[in-house]
Parts: sequence; C-alpha cells; structure tokens
Amino acid sequence: MENFLKHTIVMAKTLTVAFAVLISFGNLYAASATSEDLRDLRSLAAWRASQESGSSGPDATPERLCGIHNLSNYETQRLDQEVPSSLSDREATSQVEALDRKVVALLAERNWSKIDMGGPSKSIPDLTRCYRKQGAILQIFKTTGRCTMNSPCTAYDGFTVNSFLPKAK
Repeated sequence: MENFLKHTIVMAKTLTVAFAVLISFGNLYAASATSEDLRDLRSLAAWRASQESGSSGPDATPERLCGIHNLSNYETQRLDQEVPSSLSDREATSQVEALDRKVVALLAERNWSKIDMGGPSKSIPDLTRCYRKQGAILQIFKTTGRCTMNSPCTAYDGFTVNSFLPKAK
C-alpha cells in the first residue's frame, strides 16, 4: 500500500508539472483536440513558423482578422510554406493548391467550422477563409510574390496559416 501511495504521489507531481508546462505556453487549449489538429496541420508541410501573424497596425481590422475585435485576447502564430522560386508558375501554383486542399480536408475532417466572412475576396491574399473550433480560429490563404502591377496575378508560390488561440485567463 505504501508503494502504491508513493507511486500515486509521483504520478500526481509529474502530471502537475506537465500541466504547468502546457499552461506556461499561455494556452489551456494546448492539451485539447485543437492542439492535435494544429500538430497534424504542421505535419502537412515544411512550415516556417513565427509569432507574428501579420495582424498588427492599421490593417488589423475585424474584416481582415476573421471577425476578431480584440486581438490581445489571442496568442497568434503564423505558419508559412513557400515553394522553390525555381518552379514555373504552373508548378508552383499546383503545389500551393495541393497543400490548400490538404489543409481544408484536415479542417473538415476534424470538424472545424467555416466562419462566414461574406464570401471570397478578389484580393491576394484572400483573408476571408476562416475556421473556428473550441474558441481557436484559423485563417488560411495563398500568397504570391510572382505578380507585377502590370499583369493579373494567376500564380501562387506560398501558403499561410494564421492561428489565433485564446489566451489562458
């Protein structure tokens, strides 16, 4: 019985430390299904991760941020995937669109709800593609560095996922 109690206390301390580590990342959702979804999303491509979501300054309006009015209530992370510049426009766009389909399929499979942002925008990037689950919000869009002011843009060479995770209170 004494060994059982010692083992139980050790396990409780271990779980307490593990939970504290998760909280230290600032997000109670880190231990939820949403966290697994984000982990699996990260496994779809070789992403470049950053804390900046491109969502600051005068452009940080609810229309550009999936309806979020108070960004300070969220922790943000941006995942960018870029295809090699050596690819033709057609090959680059094909790879970006394939990743787009994989991301959308994962979100649908994991029951993320599409946020109605009023339909697709004609601009690049199209910031109206937003999803919600358990308080977390994801914004996905294709990016390009292949366009000029003198020609219409029909080629993509990157894909971005902005995640907005509610901060722990």
